[in-house]
Amino acid sequence: PRRPRANETPREVFLAAVQRGDKAEILARLVERSLFGLPQKEISARTGWTDAEIAETIRGLATAARVRVVAADSPILYPAAAFDELLKKIAQRVELFHKQNPLQPGITREDLRTALARRLRPEIFRAALEELTAQKKLELKGEVVKRAGAQVSLLPEETKAKDQIEAAFASAGLAVPSVKEVL
Repeated sequence: PRRPRANETPREVFLAAVQRGDKAEILARLVERSLFGLPQKEISARTGWTDAEIAETIRGLATAARVRVVAADSPILYPAAAFDELLKKIAQRVELFHKQNPLQPGITREDLRTALARRLRPEIFRAALEELTAQKKLELKGEVVKRAGAQVSLLPEETKAKDQIEAAFASAGLAVPSVKEVL
């Protein structure tokens, strides 16, 4: 068997749930132990349950907010606590990007994914971005992810320098492109 992760629940907890026959607990522990989410199609192979038992157990865990069901066409189960942590990390990383790069419109999806969740299934990362967009915490514009309401803004000294440059161009008879045209 693979080595347990530091933040992983002990195997004994999972085995005790198996011994009790508690389907909800067994599935919740299987999902927690799956590093990259547990595809629904793998559950019957791991448990021997029927499709009806699986669907009922998933419904109960999702209602209790213990797991998140991601990607409706090919469902993947992911621990709700881990998903909430992913949402926080994404929001914090986007905020940090805006502080470090005030003149950039936002961070690309791939850079964000590489920085935070390189090994995570793309479906889970996409669902997290969609969740943050629905919560109006982020905005997605093509491949660019930005904080909701964020826009490129200049510092006061940068604004003064911009005005001086525009004045110099105007006195020379040249047209100055607007900031929006440049960006």
